Amino acid sequence: MKDISSDVLGSWSRAVTTCDGCWQIRGYFSQNCTFIIKNYLTGGLLYYGHLSMRGADKICDEELWQGTAKAAEGHLAQVLWSKAKDEDLKVEVNWQDADSSSALGFRYSFPNELESRVMLCGGHVGRAHGKKLQELQSKSTVTTQFIALHKEQFPNIQSVKCCCAGKKHRFVSKKDKPACGCIGPGFIQSAKRNHYCALVQADNDPEKYRATMLTLGKYHSRDIHSWEGGLCSFHPLVKCSCKKCDVDLNGFCPEMKCSGEAYHSAHVLKCDFHGLLYEIECANRAKDAEKVIDPNLGKGHSNLPESSFSVLTKFRAKDINLHQTHYQASTNLGLLQSCMTWCYKVKGPEYHWILELYSRMGLPIIDGIQEM
Repeated sequence: MKDISSDVLGSWSRAVTTCDGCWQIRGYFSQNCTFIIKNYLTGGLLYYGHLSMRGADKICDEELWQGTAKAAEGHLAQVLWSKAKDEDLKVEVNWQDADSSSALGFRYSFPNELESRVMLCGGHVGRAHGKKLQELQSKSTVTTQFIALHKEQFPNIQSVKCCCAGKKHRFVSKKDKPACGCIGPGFIQSAKRNHYCALVQADNDPEKYRATMLTLGKYHSRDIHSWEGGLCSFHPLVKCSCKKCDVDLNGFCPEMKCSGEAYHSAHVLKCDFHGLLYEIECANRAKDAEKVIDPNLGKGHSNLPESSFSVLTKFRAKDINLHQTHYQASTNLGLLQSCMTWCYKVKGPEYHWILELYSRMGLPIIDGIQEM
């Protein structure tokens, strides 16, 4: 990164990073935590840190973590970003999930939101979208706080009623599709797919993502695909009916050979109440368009740190809380292994971290050890 010209995106002066934290054992009471920062464009590991609650002073001179497991991630984020700041790293874009503790740690060292932008992982946004719809699925009324929050933009929220209020949902042949037209499991799966398509089709344009989400919420979910002044631009109004026409990646037929048939949404929200709740949810996602779609990079993700963490399970037990030294040694070996893709690109296919490690430690190198 330091060898790249300072005006090039991805250099030390215009870094694109991604970060995340993990615990040895998933859950709030795990006693070991790791946080890493990676180069988003190359996958190279830039910074890492560990915190442990267990260990012996006579073995390790590092202090044990006295706080909670959840607070450990935010603390490590603050420490590592502060170190990056001290080394003159200038972050232009940082991709992460919507975890507030790590975002606060980043902002502590990079407070200027115009110079250093925090972008949200598209996959995490999509999962949050699905979880919110699962929450709305069970609702037949909303709270007064919810009404007060949205009544200015959506005045109908004050009077709209669920068609199934006080009753159980009626399902058609498949249990995932309520006959009443409320939000059901099938609609939620379809909405998650539509959100992913909105991310992909937006390319590098946040406004396109915003427009697609608003259209999905207000029209597409109600099986309305053309209206005065607009139409659904992300699918054809007439689709092939013979199954023989050539279709492009977006479902459009450049040269339709048959008469075709009108496009209809697979899962239609006929319930005015749930239709409005979905419209509000899509409008909330549209507000974060600039945090989801980058003008230079498009949609992004935080898969690089998470893929590193998936390697760690091969190097340390997941059902036993290790002591500090054991945890750090095992985790560091896993982090070395997780960087092999970057090492192959930079140092060539003959390189292996274990050979360099053994050489530095003065240990004998056994034939074939890198294949073990």
